[in-house]
Amino acid sequence: MANVKIPYALIPAVALDVRRANQISALARGLPRLQRTPIDDQATLHLACYGPSLRETWPVLQTAAAAGQPILSMSGATKFLAERGVTPTYHLDMDPRENKVMTSLPPVPGVTYLVASCCAPAYFDALQAAHASVVLWHTVSANWEDDLRWVAAHDPGELLVSTGSTIGLGALHLGGLLGYRRFEIHGMDGSFAADGVRHADRHHGRAQKDNITWQANHVVYRTSKIMANAVAETINTAKNFPIITIWHGNGLTQALIRKANLSNACCADQADKRTTLGRLTPQIISLPPLPAQAQSPWDGLVTQLTSTDLPELLTAIPRCEARRPLARYNTGSIPLETSLLLRALCRTYQPEVIAEIGTFIGTSTDALVARRVLYTCDRDNDCVPLTDTVITHPYQTSTQMLAEISEPVDLFFFDGRIQDADLPHLQRLSRPTTIYAFDDCIDGPTGKGIANMQRLRDVFPGRVLLPPYQPWQGRSTLAAWLPAPGGAVPCS
Repeated sequence: MANVKIPYALIPAVALDVRRANQISALARGLPRLQRTPIDDQATLHLACYGPSLRETWPVLQTAAAAGQPILSMSGATKFLAERGVTPTYHLDMDPRENKVMTSLPPVPGVTYLVASCCAPAYFDALQAAHASVVLWHTVSANWEDDLRWVAAHDPGELLVSTGSTIGLGALHLGGLLGYRRFEIHGMDGSFAADGVRHADRHHGRAQKDNITWQANHVVYRTSKIMANAVAETINTAKNFPIITIWHGNGLTQALIRKANLSNACCADQADKRTTLGRLTPQIISLPPLPAQAQSPWDGLVTQLTSTDLPELLTAIPRCEARRPLARYNTGSIPLETSLLLRALCRTYQPEVIAEIGTFIGTSTDALVARRVLYTCDRDNDCVPLTDTVITHPYQTSTQMLAEISEPVDLFFFDGRIQDADLPHLQRLSRPTTIYAFDDCIDGPTGKGIANMQRLRDVFPGRVLLPPYQPWQGRSTLAAWLPAPGGAVPCS
């Protein structure tokens, strides 16, 4: 599933000079700053947005509060819940307009208010007059670089959070800083209710026109330009971030989550999938920064190659080709481009242990660099010599080699067809951080890479696919699975 396009231009809520004046006023108040908390993979944070479906789902939050589970609410949802006997743990605001004073305040006793420095001075005045617990943080406006420089100059060493365009998206980011990657989300509907209302209760902001329609799962939802942008951002966030999200309610956002069928998100009534997500732990990987004009994450990986890698691989090709007369079964070998991408994977992720299926003349074996040991097998050939770090298995099937390996494998490279008997061994040898690389990811009967990925798709869910590198299309057919949430994208 590709990212959803943001449909409309984003417009700042207030002019930059107003925002900066608000920030200067906030800093002068001597408030404590938001600090990063280590992630607790077992803990869940409940988010209460102010969409109309909160009118139906708030009793779930009442049960969560009674069980001592944390709730982060926002906008008018905090007062809405308090009026029903539910006291959230946190309230979040980042809107710089003064109407938020009427929508979100007066403060509810017992709630910690997480307030962005851009919020209006009147908002802070009301909180401090009531002696509320307030924590200050900084959010990005229109330009990340400008805001970085501003915070560095006026509040050095403090966090700057890029939240997205709405408070619900901000809640997901702040939730991560509070130590959560599991979220139960209420009221993030992104659409008007059937009765035409946009919020669960009264709201003092400017009315929005419900003149945009968006169809999902054969239902037409009425929304606005602002909400349509937020919906697109929300789906992209759920897809790409290392988070588990359970969605309560029945708006446009929830319908699109259901339609997307992500491996790390579901609606609250999808009982079986919800149980599966309860056992899933998101894994975070680090990709190198993408260079300017990058077309693929492969661009970032290639930047990790050293100055000696290309000369080494160029030298390796004729050395490996000289082994071809030794082969009983003479077939094709990988091109230089694939060698470079395999080497880039190794430079980036520094695998201790590699397992390769399909040695042949050793071109890929030379491209792969294990910090400790590389196991490789070939059912038909004995072309590559055994060394201290390369353990060859000539005339052995993948099943035979995998059965002999007793330690976890950090990177698998498949240049041969995976067999049914391999699957238990692959499960035994894999870790959540294991990387899988597949050659020959092309359509048709010769595309064994696609067949291999289809065979492993249900065994190792929740991987993100790096499809073959488009600028080298026709030269390299290498694809890779990286351990991140969001679901594997079909190779095409």
